[in-house]
Amino acid sequence: RRARSEQQELLANITSQGEELAHLNERIRRGIDGMGAALWEWNIPDDTIYLSDLFLEIVGFDRAEFGTSAAHFFDCFHADERSEIQHQFREYLNHNTAHCSAEVRFCCRDGHYIWMHLRAVGSWDKAGNAISLVGSFSDITSKMEAEEERDRLFNLSTDMLAVGGFDQYLNQINPAWVRVLGWSRDELMGHPYLHFIHPQDQESTTEAWNRLKEGTPIEGLENRFRCRDGSYRWLSWGSFPYADRKAVFSVV
Repeated sequence: RRARSEQQELLANITSQGEELAHLNERIRRGIDGMGAALWEWNIPDDTIYLSDLFLEIVGFDRAEFGTSAAHFFDCFHADERSEIQHQFREYLNHNTAHCSAEVRFCCRDGHYIWMHLRAVGSWDKAGNAISLVGSFSDITSKMEAEEERDRLFNLSTDMLAVGGFDQYLNQINPAWVRVLGWSRDELMGHPYLHFIHPQDQESTTEAWNRLKEGTPIEGLENRFRCRDGSYRWLSWGSFPYADRKAVFSVV
């Protein structure tokens, strides 16, 4: 009789916890729709997904068509990022990382992809088991396309373009540097830029760089830069400092 009583008590506790979880999920869903934001909720025990009305509107699905399958949700991520986002979710839910955030591509109903910035917050039961993951979605397609266009122009420019740090290293250079000077990217970025400047021009170049660090743009700085074959080429620099990032953008 005692064992039966314990079983009934255990069953009652499980039922109560299940009802509490159902109520919690319902409150979350009402909150998601009430906020009018592009939000989503992954119910982990049921492996189901709930998307806000705005999320569905952005990706072009109606609720009945998209369904509640978490597998379908993950399948909509671009193949290049799908495993990575799932790995990030697992690491976060297992308490291996403090935050859950990613920039990924999501497939809309018409087949085209949009870039989204995902942020998520998890919840766990008293035993430490993951219950749900609730996330926000921001459309960053315009930002990513602008960055791709910028990178395309950067790489195709016939001018020598560079982003350097206040530590006198070149952090990013376009292919024109390799074409004009003969060094590889790794060689050019692996040494302070003064390593390549003619000894007679190093003092004036250092003075100009110090002015850049103080926030003063430099136009028309001329110096001789050593090529890979040992010869020197005269270069004329136009440089603009970004003091907050301790970076310098140069057109040569």
